[in-house]
Order: sequence, then C-alpha cells, then structure tokens
Amino acid sequence: MPELAELNHLTLEALVNQASALKALGRLEEAERCAREAVGRRPDLAEAQCNLGAVLLEQDRLAEAEAACRRALELKPEMAEALSNLGAILLRQDRVEEARACCEEALWLKPGAPEALNNLGNVWFRQGRLAEAEAWFRRAVEAEPKYFEARLNLAGVLRELGRLPEAIASGGEAVRLRPASAEAHNNLGDALRAEGRVEQAQACFWEALRLNPHLAQPYLNLSGTLKDQGRLEEAVQMWRRATELQPDYGPFHLLHYDPLWEPEEIFREHVRWAERHAAPLGAAVAPHTNDRDPERRLRVGYVSPDFRGHSVAFFSEPLLAAHDRRNFEIYCYADVRIADAVTERIRRLPVQWRDLHGVADADVAELIRRDEIDILVDLAGHTTGNRLMVFARKPAPVQVTYLGYPDTTGLRTIDYRLTDRWADPPGRTEHLHTEELVRLPRGAWCYRPPENPPEAGPLPAQSSGTVTFGCFNNLAKVTPRLIAAWAGILRRTPQARLILKSPVLVDGSTRRLVLERFRQHGVADGRVQLFGPVKREHHLSLYQWIDLALDTFPYHGTATTCEALWMGVPVVVLEGATHASRVGVSLLSSVGLTDWIVTDWEGYVELALRRASDLAGLAELRAALRARMLRASLTDAQAVTRDLEEAYRRMWRRWCAG
Repeated sequence: MPELAELNHLTLEALVNQASALKALGRLEEAERCAREAVGRRPDLAEAQCNLGAVLLEQDRLAEAEAACRRALELKPEMAEALSNLGAILLRQDRVEEARACCEEALWLKPGAPEALNNLGNVWFRQGRLAEAEAWFRRAVEAEPKYFEARLNLAGVLRELGRLPEAIASGGEAVRLRPASAEAHNNLGDALRAEGRVEQAQACFWEALRLNPHLAQPYLNLSGTLKDQGRLEEAVQMWRRATELQPDYGPFHLLHYDPLWEPEEIFREHVRWAERHAAPLGAAVAPHTNDRDPERRLRVGYVSPDFRGHSVAFFSEPLLAAHDRRNFEIYCYADVRIADAVTERIRRLPVQWRDLHGVADADVAELIRRDEIDILVDLAGHTTGNRLMVFARKPAPVQVTYLGYPDTTGLRTIDYRLTDRWADPPGRTEHLHTEELVRLPRGAWCYRPPENPPEAGPLPAQSSGTVTFGCFNNLAKVTPRLIAAWAGILRRTPQARLILKSPVLVDGSTRRLVLERFRQHGVADGRVQLFGPVKREHHLSLYQWIDLALDTFPYHGTATTCEALWMGVPVVVLEGATHASRVGVSLLSSVGLTDWIVTDWEGYVELALRRASDLAGLAELRAALRARMLRASLTDAQAVTRDLEEAYRRMWRRWCAG
C-alpha cells in the first residue's frame, strides 16, 4: 500500500480506484487518504467526491458523507452511484422517504445497478417490509453474484423471515466472499444460533472477535448462547464486555437467571441504564392535552412485539378480547416481525391496530400522541423488540408496564407496574421498582388455554411402574444448584426418570454438557431424556409422559407452568424473594395449589419425593386439574379484565386530579 508521500505518483484515476479497493477491504483510513488526495487534486471531479462520500459513509461520518455526495451531484446530477450512496446515507439518518427517492432515481438512471438495488432493499427492510426487501436484495445478487453487502443483507432478511437454512446458506456465501469480515461471521453465527446449532454459532462469534475484538455484537451473541446453555457466569462476563464497548445494550433479562445476582444489584443496573438512555428523552416531554374527565371512555394502548405465537400473547389476548368496549377503546401497537395465526386472531378483535415494525421510536411516540391515548401499557420491559424509548418520551399521560418482564423498567416516565400480592407481597419489593406497584386482587395472570388440546390421559406411572419428572422451561433457567437438587431426587427414586425439553437441546454439544452435569452428581445418562423443539401440536402431548413437573429457580416458568397444569401435571415450586422467583407462587395460588409451594431447597426435594410416592393422589389430581383451572381466576378473562379496568380507572382519576 503506498505511503502518503507516494500518492503523488499515482494518476487521478488510480487514486479513485485505489480508494474503492481499500474500502472494499475494510482499510478505511487508507481509503480516505486516497479519496481526499483525489479530491484535493480535482475538487470539481464528481467521481472523486462520490468516492470520498462512500468512504466516509463506511466510517459512519454521515454529515461529511452527505456533503461529499451532494457536491458530486451538483457536479454531475445524473450520477447514479452518488444518488445511491446518498440514499444509503439518508437511510442511516432515518430519513427513509428521502432515501427511497434517491435509490429509485438512481435505478431510473442506471437500471440494474447493484448498489441501488441493495440500498432500496435496505429501505424496505427498515420499514419492516421484509418480503419486498428480500426481492430487492435478490435482484442485487443476481446483478452481481459476488456483491458482498447484498449477500450479507439477504442473509439478514432471511433470518428475520425465519427461513434459517436459506439464511445460513446466504450467510456462508458472504463469509466466503469476504472471510476477513467480522460482521459476516457474526451474522452467520446468529442464523446458526436461531437454528439451534450452538457450537457452530459460537465458533462464528469467536472468529468475528478474532477479526475485530472491538465489535460489541459478537460478545452479546456469545452471551446469549452461553445463557441458552445455562453457562450463566460466562454469559454475564460476555454481556459485561459487550456493554463496555456499547453501553446502550440492556439485556437485563440475563441477570434474572443467575442466582449470584442480588435483587438490589439488578435494580441498580436497570436504573443506571435508564438514567443514561431514557432520562435525557424524558426531560423534553410535552404537556398532555387529554380531556381530564375522570369518568369518560378511555383510550388504552398496548405496545408489544409479541402479538404472535409467544407466551406474552397467551396472557394478553384474553384481556384484549374481554375489555368493556363501552368504557374502553383499545389500541394495539404491534412491532411484530413475522405475523402468524395468533397475530391475525388478535387483529380481528375490536381493536385499533397500529403496525410499528420499521417505524422509529420518535415517530411511534408522535403517533400515540395523535391517537390521544390516555393509558399506554408496555408488554415487553427489557426483552427483545421492546419500545422503552417510546415510553421514555411519555406520549401518554399515564404509562404502565405489565406481563412481559419480571422486573422494573427503571424508567421514571412509567408510572405503574401491574402485579399481584403473591408475586410481589406488599412491603417486600417496592424498593426494587421505579414504578408504583398496583396489585390486581385475583391475580395478575389470565391464561388462554390452547385450542383443541390433547387429553391429559391417565397417570403415566400407573402403567409404566416408574415416576417421570419433567421440566419444559428454557435451559437457561436450569442452574447448577437446580441440577444438584434434581439429581438428589433421582438418586432417592432409583427407577424414576427426568424429561427435559428446551429448544437449545437440539444442539449436540449442549446435550452432552447437560448429561455431564448430571453424571457429576451420580445420575446416569439413561435416566435423563432430552428433547429439543417439537411441533406445536406435539408439544402438549409430551405432558402425557410426565407425572409431576419441577419448576426452575430462581427464574420460574410462566406459560410452561400453565401448560403443565392444563395437562393435569402439578408443579413443585420453590418460592423466592422477587417477582421472577414468585411467578409460580402466583399461578399455583390462583388455582388453590398452595400445598405444592415450598420455601427452601430441602423442602423442594422432600415435596417432590413425597408427591411422587402418592400415585393415587397424583392420579386423582390429574383427572381434576383442567376443570379446576377452568373454575379459577387464572382462566377467568372477564373477572381479571374487570380488575384491570378498575385499576386503569383509578390511575386515570388520579391523573385527572393532578
């Protein structure tokens, strides 16, 4: 590579070409030197200005890049490459419509230009129009099969669409085109992780970090894969490194899995994140002009990425359906990436549906203000796809968090958190929340039973002669202390077995890791049966093999506990001190199964053993449990929704009173 002094010996054309070649190799500082030398020699050469803009774009220096591209277009208005680059720059600045206009004009000037096709794909991707994005990326790849960026983007959109084998194939091609790209290895790893190929995914993330140790995303992805395997200490270390490099990451959900984290520490993490990222937006909140009539019909908006086949929908859909439309007008602000049958079912409810996918937070906040929402409800907390930065802008006078997250948001602009007396006993957890806790009297949960479920069937142990324990929670919730307890149960019931089901158990390395943990406690491999993901219609049928379920700790199951109960399988629950470790207490209390709750590890093991020895009692409970659930508040959507509406009305009256 020529030194700066040697650039004088290159022709102008060679300088422009050299800058492009260096940019493609990712050697951006050297590319910029070449590009600036070319501009210095011929400021009126449009190609030189365009080249400089492209290099500056790669460095995310958007204002300088835009100026260079606009100068190129002043010199040569019909220059398609400059228009395409300008479109990419504008898109990075969330100026989506301007970006689309530039890309479309570039294609009109130069039909089939790969860069313009790719950039137009990015425009549609940003707007959440994934099918359109895929079509444009494919056209870019067809126009130039070795076009790295288009291959990478195609892999990304296929990953979003859930077409994982295709995403892996396209991601692998991107790696072959540019093996020194850390981003390519990271994106391929992300697709492999989604397909459950954890060992291969981790290899990709480590390779990305070898190529660029200052890139935050591979650390975050490694944290996720390690969490999925239950390797929590290592997962937290990777998360820490990611947040050092990019402080806006806030996947606090990870911390709830790890029993070594004290509740006060987790609370401080939430508050620190909110003070850094949310508080500056809250400082500019405009006054609300909503009509302060305390008894009028209220507009309630629910914000969620999970109006789909997701556990949050199991508990939110019944409430959305049961709301009293005379007194409440319901809005669903949905950031659903891939709609499914559940999405369509919720859309058909008497709700105002707003599709947020691809819409910037500031624009969402403005939309909510235009809709004149009175009470805005977050259903995601700090989980993936959340819109907490919308809530930070306080678009509604009353803001609430509910259902989707077992902890505080840390945001001072969210006024209330809905819970119940079992999950958050009065006087026990208020100090761990920035929101005011509001407890629903019959319980915070309303479960929508599955359609056309299989029968619970007879107690398996009565025909097999041996008891089968089970747990279908995510493996991330299965801590070493929990495995020690389960191993203790198995050692004292020599003929019994344990069935574990978790998506990550499709991965061979993870299966070997789990079995090794049990072997360390004297439990042979044949006594622990592992299942990865199965089709939804077969998932519930697996409970017909299980006599009683063992809940996780310190992070309880929620949907899994409800499914077990619905299938006649009672659950042994160890109660803790925080919401995450008390959800099971809430669920069992609401159906009158408090005698399945214990307060310490010894009690957990002894209760499991005692219940396992009473096959007649288990069989009787199994036969009655579904009917028992149907009589309980846990499935009484009308009752829970009336409690919810009364809570909303109290919040609203309080705001009206100033």
